[in-house]
Amino acid sequence: MSHADKQFEVATYGETLFIAAIFIFVLIVLYPKAMLQEQILAESKNYDLTTAYLRNMIKLEPQNDELLVRLTKLSIERGKLDLGGELLSVLRQSNVPALIEQRRLLEYRLLKAERALHVAIEEQNKIDDTLRALMAQAAAEGVKDIDLAKVWFEEAMKLEEPHHALAFLSVLTRSNEPYWLEQCLYLAGSLGAYDQQFECVEALLRHDGAHHRQWLLARYHVALASERKDRAIESALELALDEPRYYNEAAMLYAALGDYEAAADLMLARYRESGDVRILLRALDWLRSGGLKRRLVEVMHAYEERYLDDPKVSNAFMRIYLASEQLEEARRLASKVLRRQP
Repeated sequence: MSHADKQFEVATYGETLFIAAIFIFVLIVLYPKAMLQEQILAESKNYDLTTAYLRNMIKLEPQNDELLVRLTKLSIERGKLDLGGELLSVLRQSNVPALIEQRRLLEYRLLKAERALHVAIEEQNKIDDTLRALMAQAAAEGVKDIDLAKVWFEEAMKLEEPHHALAFLSVLTRSNEPYWLEQCLYLAGSLGAYDQQFECVEALLRHDGAHHRQWLLARYHVALASERKDRAIESALELALDEPRYYNEAAMLYAALGDYEAAADLMLARYRESGDVRILLRALDWLRSGGLKRRLVEVMHAYEERYLDDPKVSNAFMRIYLASEQLEEARRLASKVLRRQP
């Protein structure tokens, strides 16, 4: 072969490679994605060529990650599990965080689909362990995508993994949608996660005005369970506007915090509004229980004249004086009562 022939052959080979590279590039860039999707899904065996093509496509066009995710999901849904596995192997070459989240869920779905093909309980249990491990990893590392978090939450509930479900709910509740906040309220409560439960009930009060009283009552009970007595008092006082019995609850909470005077003041305010002497006696009892003797005497002096002609109330006053070791005050009141008798 002449020197000129060799030069011609080398040039032709180089040109051929260049033309082939251009052809592949144009095919990848210009080939309609819908047609590509259908062609790949139509494959029935030997996916080596398909995966090689997709690997090159991802290198040239990283934005095609979304297409690859969609193809993987569709292949699993249509029962093409071998293809799904091959597509997942392509996805594993990406380090994009959002893609890693989607890949993990696709791996979960592929395993779940494979589980359905196994009859042996031992094999199913082995796959269940792997499914739980994938779920635990997703819960520990966190899921940012709301749609993915919804799927993980549902799967966690199916697998009876409430702690993982609560982790996914922490993502879903960021939307402040009442449905997810309510799920959080009950699930967190059942797990004793009172801090998270309280955050969710507070959010429900802010974002679900149509059921304000329901969530107000829930906040009262959650606050009690989580030892947030100040917030429980706040809730009780608001509830009391419609149900006065909650004033008593608030007073007891004040007393539990050691603020007997606040408990008494709340009852005295209620007494001045209602004139119900039973409420007055309750206020006096809070003062006595708190050892607030001076204040107790001041309040009793202010009201004892009003009840001198009521033996039951006067006797109750005298018992309170005696119980608080105010013997002179008890003797003085007894003399007043006797003088009023005919």
